[in-house]
Amino acid sequence: MTDMKAIIKITVLIYSFISLIACDDMNCLHEEYLKKGEIIYTGVIDSLKTYPGNNRVRFTWEINSDPRVTKVVLYWNERNDSTIVQVNRTTAGKLPMETIVNLPEGTYIFEFATKDDDGHQSLYVEQSVEIYGDKLIQTLRNRSVEDISDISGNSTKVSWYPIEDQTIQYTTIKYLDFSDPDNPTEKKLRIENTEMETTLSGIRSGEILEVVSSHLPANGLDIIDALPKGYEFP
Repeated sequence: MTDMKAIIKITVLIYSFISLIACDDMNCLHEEYLKKGEIIYTGVIDSLKTYPGNNRVRFTWEINSDPRVTKVVLYWNERNDSTIVQVNRTTAGKLPMETIVNLPEGTYIFEFATKDDDGHQSLYVEQSVEIYGDKLIQTLRNRSVEDISDISGNSTKVSWYPIEDQTIQYTTIKYLDFSDPDNPTEKKLRIENTEMETTLSGIRSGEILEVVSSHLPANGLDIIDALPKGYEFP
């Protein structure tokens, strides 16, 4: 019986000790929360859209009617780089905003946060963007020439293959016009995607027809040109 009483006393002491520690931990957490105070957030951005371009990207978004918001900060490179867009309100309600960031070609993760003048900020809105440049240009294809043939003394017909790459907006050709042999002039023509044949005058055999197709990547900001391709006139 004596052993049983001893066990009961030890058990009670253990539970009392655990309860005391738990209460102390709860008090510590409560005190820490009181020290930090309530976390105040500003409103997050809305309707974010991206338009990647040639070594740059354009962003558009909206901020809500939160009158405290005075700026929007864009972070990238793990928040080591940033740019600030100031908020200039003239009316209440939602405010459309935009900015362009110039950066080298590559894939970036941007984080957007609104801020006020008291150090409060919103939760982050994240967006991945692939900015294009020289590497993409190296992969672009020109519209293909199917045939170049004489149709008269000094006129030549250029026949085109149908457009295969849907990013092609139009094609530009350049050549020398020898209608005046003593004063050849450079001609430049824009060829629309629907055009299947182009007639050129003043062509001299052995000269070069330069072809450059202009592309607009999906949702892109900038039209970029493929590298020129040359065709020799027969």
